[in-house]
Amino acid sequence: AYRNLIKIPKFMNGDFMWLLGMVASDGNIVETKDKRTGSLYHKIRISNTNRKIMSRCKKVLNDLNLYPKVIPKERIMEIEFGSSLLAKIMETFGIPFKDKTHQLRVSDALFGFPPNLINAYLMGVFDGDGNYCETKNKSTIRRVLIPTASKRFAYDLHNLLLRLGIFSYITWINWLQSCLKVSH
Repeated sequence: AYRNLIKIPKFMNGDFMWLLGMVASDGNIVETKDKRTGSLYHKIRISNTNRKIMSRCKKVLNDLNLYPKVIPKERIMEIEFGSSLLAKIMETFGIPFKDKTHQLRVSDALFGFPPNLINAYLMGVFDGDGNYCETKNKSTIRRVLIPTASKRFAYDLHNLLLRLGIFSYITWINWLQSCLKVSH
């Protein structure tokens, strides 16, 4: 009676996959126990400094019939909403409720998705944590960098990129962090 109904796309679409990538890179899922009823519920939060990216998150969520709370802060914007169903769906795609930093991965199912949906997911990951660098010396060197502390996530992203025909490599900065670099 008190739950929100969400509209699940008939087929996974690019906007939904982009949102999954955003939550994987710039979001978290918190599982909380209601003190009154003892039931579990889930809150999903996405944080980013880019207001255009956050507006897109809000639009995708609105299309799912979810209306998040927007929390503007000094240098960052947060979107927060509750949906245990969506949290469980996101968990099946490799986004854990606890210790996301080290346990994040890409679901095996995603490797069987069509290239346009894999691309949308990777775009969400890049919009969340990625950066682009261009250096001009005798020639132009371009680099895309996606930092992560999850070793499994780094290898999974590397394999997703290979599935799209994009070569990348993983550099270990220290034992906690890895960076996926895409050569162009």
